[in-house]
Amino acid sequence: IIFSLWLLIFASLASFASFHFVCCGAIMWTASLWVVLLLCCAGCFAAEEPAAAESSLLLLNDENISEALHGNTDVWMMLFHVEWNSYSVRLRQSFEKLAEDFKDSVKIAVVDSEKSQHAIRRLKITQFPSVVVARMGMVYPFTGRFAYQELYSFAHGGYMAGQGTPLGPPHEAPGVATGEL
Repeated sequence: IIFSLWLLIFASLASFASFHFVCCGAIMWTASLWVVLLLCCAGCFAAEEPAAAESSLLLLNDENISEALHGNTDVWMMLFHVEWNSYSVRLRQSFEKLAEDFKDSVKIAVVDSEKSQHAIRRLKITQFPSVVVARMGMVYPFTGRFAYQELYSFAHGGYMAGQGTPLGPPHEAPGVATGEL
């Protein structure tokens, strides 16, 4: 059907263009009118994009990480990543799936490390990508392979087999509380 419609429009364009060229020399005006018509028709037949499903993946940064972790008994699994690193980008896809799988039991979050320097210092992050679990004032670094099943097991309680360190105090921005500039 679409091909037939395009063929009909093209044939009409060709006949009208030659008629106008011969009669009044207005081929450019007619052609531009038909191009507009073609673009409008193409928009009518374009496939609709599927609506994006709402993600359960949480985004943390310097402004909201303290609220998320302070006095919280929830289990938080966090990916500290950088956008320019392709490995970080691929790992984020695994975190999207983890967020769906742990929708009600574990909070799955990503932290853009370039925009969250205070959070990096507080959680003692030294390399990217890094994965940690934080719960009840303790931080448990993930040291396994970044395979989905290993990440899942770590978040599902495997973190308790490792040695956790106390969550560092919130860092103030320079010049605010310390008088530094």
